[in-house]
Amino acid sequence: MSATLLHVYELRNWFVEGEVVFRDAAEAIQSHAGEIAPGNEALIAANAVCAHSAYFSSRLGENLSAYIGLISNSASLHASTIQFAEMCALWYLGLVCCVLGKYEEANRSLQASLEKAGAHGERWYETMIGEQIGIVLHDQGEYEMAYHYLAEAVTSARKIGDPMVIAPTLIFLGKTIHALGETSEAKKCLRESLNIAQEIGYRHGISRALDGLGQLAQVNNPNEAHILFTASCDVHREPGYLRTLSMDFNRQEYNSLTLGDIIGAHNSFITVIHHAHESSYMPTMLDVLVGLEMITAKDGDDEHALKLVVNVLQHQVAAHDTLNRAERLQAELQIRLTKQQLKALQPRVKARTFDAIMDEVLNQVDR
Repeated sequence: MSATLLHVYELRNWFVEGEVVFRDAAEAIQSHAGEIAPGNEALIAANAVCAHSAYFSSRLGENLSAYIGLISNSASLHASTIQFAEMCALWYLGLVCCVLGKYEEANRSLQASLEKAGAHGERWYETMIGEQIGIVLHDQGEYEMAYHYLAEAVTSARKIGDPMVIAPTLIFLGKTIHALGETSEAKKCLRESLNIAQEIGYRHGISRALDGLGQLAQVNNPNEAHILFTASCDVHREPGYLRTLSMDFNRQEYNSLTLGDIIGAHNSFITVIHHAHESSYMPTMLDVLVGLEMITAKDGDDEHALKLVVNVLQHQVAAHDTLNRAERLQAELQIRLTKQQLKALQPRVKARTFDAIMDEVLNQVDR
């Protein structure tokens, strides 16, 4: 029953309702904890619905609290005899770790969840978890390995016949194929995904497919990309899914830089970095930082831009695309600065915590 409710709320973008329903269910069970013996199925159920609630909390941007809760839930469920519940908690933990940029931990949790799904014949979950492993690998730039997991997930999804699984797996398969250089095949995947998502009214799927098509168009037609990114943002704005909305806006503003709209890009980067900071979207924050430093460099402050870009490159939570942008900007800045400037800058470019970098940036943009 809880799994059915989860998928209904997900399909309809009822994130607030999902978080409240599962949280209330867990609290109702836990209110009778004194009457329940350790290891009782009621306590297992409480941890299971807490994990569902944490998943929706993450969708609403409360990622750190979701992460802490899921660590506890998965540990508690590990000792239970109901492996399905632990499988779900580990899957959710992997999803949240990916949002936080904890890629190694995400992969460990997802692989453990995938193993349990396979061992218990949970084909639907095996497909979804395999897809997420592919997404983690894609974010890390491991495109060949990502393709393996995503192509397998698409094949499995088609056999299952669930359009809500087929649509998102096609999106990330398309993005990975594009990263491997096959644009026409990537577009075919993304258009099929968009058609499926529109047929079933899956708004999140519609937005992601539009975003993917925008990324393809951005290479040769930034004006078309602008239309697609805007449409993606408009779809996501209604349910208030902050993470994906932040990612949509971020890609839109890199496209604005391409179109020469520096002021518009800067203002939107500021909006995105506040949303991302509030919700602990670590990879998105770092990507926005690189965009802001591209603008800083355009304004002539090459030394400040280089200092922050080097700091970005020192953080492992950055996605592969972010690191590529940062490395290109670093190379450009090192060419423009004199040897004397670079030498003078070295003592000031030291490793800093992520929080220290964000405090500096947020203090500057809030002035």
